[in-house]
Amino acid sequence: MDKIREKKLALSFLNSVSTEDKIRILQTDISWESLEVFLGKKGMELFVTQLEWENNSTMGIEHGHIFYDEDDYPSSLKSDPEAPYRLSYIGAKPKGTNGNYNRAESLTVVGTRRCTSEGIGNAFMFTSDASSAGLVIYSGFADGIDKAAHYGAISQKSASFAILASGFAHEAAYKQEKLQESILLCGGGLISPFPCEEEPFKWNYYYRNRIMSSISDANESFIQTPKTAFKEKVLFPIHAYLYLIKEFLANGYYFEREIVYTKSTNGKVNWAKTVRQVKPFFQDESIFYTEFITRKVEHNEDELISQIHQYCVWESFSKIGWLFSSFVPLKPNLRFNRNLFLSIIKIKRSQT
Repeated sequence: MDKIREKKLALSFLNSVSTEDKIRILQTDISWESLEVFLGKKGMELFVTQLEWENNSTMGIEHGHIFYDEDDYPSSLKSDPEAPYRLSYIGAKPKGTNGNYNRAESLTVVGTRRCTSEGIGNAFMFTSDASSAGLVIYSGFADGIDKAAHYGAISQKSASFAILASGFAHEAAYKQEKLQESILLCGGGLISPFPCEEEPFKWNYYYRNRIMSSISDANESFIQTPKTAFKEKVLFPIHAYLYLIKEFLANGYYFEREIVYTKSTNGKVNWAKTVRQVKPFFQDESIFYTEFITRKVEHNEDELISQIHQYCVWESFSKIGWLFSSFVPLKPNLRFNRNLFLSIIKIKRSQT
């Protein structure tokens, strides 16, 4: 980091000074002695820790800071009067923002941790569709809607950005390692406006949410709880997809089992049917059979219920199968027909 950027980093810890004033102070070519006086002991400690974090070459991944007066700073965020002077990032720098709602390049998705499966499914599907349309996704870094929003983008191999409510050196930043890895692999990144070791204080979440609302061009809220969700309005049955995929990976496709009785010289003999249907031979007051009625179980792959299962497995893999493996089953010839599928399933259930 050059000396000018080091001064910018130091100025970012003058919390009582506005962004505009920080830019003016930098233009005066302020001395380090004056900066140390302004920052005080605590401010200097925060500055040194943050500088050490940026200069840490052992992280093995792109990381650093973006300052308000730099070209990389998101233009849409500058419209917020409380926009942070400094953004720390890991991975890619924030992108897809132009401050234009009508021609949005990015989308922020917010929601609750304690949400329903329907809420998770809806958020996943929404961000998956938005990502396929070319939008960059912004969200938090928590379980629930945040996580679903990122995985929706990841399902399209598209970039998403997680905005943290803590610093990068705090343990809260490492609770979602798998999600972080997936975000980075898809060309996204993590963003924090807070000092490295800052805890996720309650106020931080409010400020983080404000940044999420400002940083992208458009916003969507998925505040869906058991009190407000209705099961009959499921748009993305993620639990059903998960169940079908896990069952398929464990047991394969479902085939209708059909019991067939045939004449044979081997197999499991059904003596009642054999006595009624096969003519015996008599010899020396003994009875013997040269053929028997035997029982066999055959799997009927042509049954409609089996084809329906194949279709449902294919759709499940096409939506979220990438979470489990790279395998994708062949798309069946059967076309989706909701009423037909439901009627066949109801008939089969009534027979069991």
